Amino acid sequence: MVLEGVFAEPQDTQSAANVALTMAHIAWKGLQVGPIISPLFILPNVFFRKQRYTYATVFRSVARTSLITSALACVAGAIRLGQSTADQNYDRAYRLFWNPSQNRTDRLALYGMGLGILPAIIMNSPGGLLGRFGLLAIGGGSGVLLHVLTGGASSKS
Repeated sequence: MVLEGVFAEPQDTQSAANVALTMAHIAWKGLQVGPIISPLFILPNVFFRKQRYTYATVFRSVARTSLITSALACVAGAIRLGQSTADQNYDRAYRLFWNPSQNRTDRLALYGMGLGILPAIIMNSPGGLLGRFGLLAIGGGSGVLLHVLTGGASSKS
């Protein structure tokens, strides 16, 4: 897992650590999904309401969508993990920690986030701090899409 420097390998006896690892993963996935689904919310406003969007507005909208999807994912994950046994939580954490395809997705998302912040530096951060976060999220979502488009689901790396 990309967060393996933060989290130790899952252990049977550490149910709180297993839940923390799984919840971190859920929050991370929520942030990655936000920029992928944000066009569903932005494009109708552009085409039907004829709203004029600037780069800063789009970046802030993507950031808001990413934060909302992450929060909703965390609520759903907390409910799900609260209904699971310690063994189920261990199994889930272990599979997340060692899944090569999941690790590849997370690495590509991190690389994408690194590239996503470059326009914020070059363009003098349109949209302020929320705009910067939107650019990071767009980079992370792009990494996930790159994983999917390059056959990541069947990847052995």
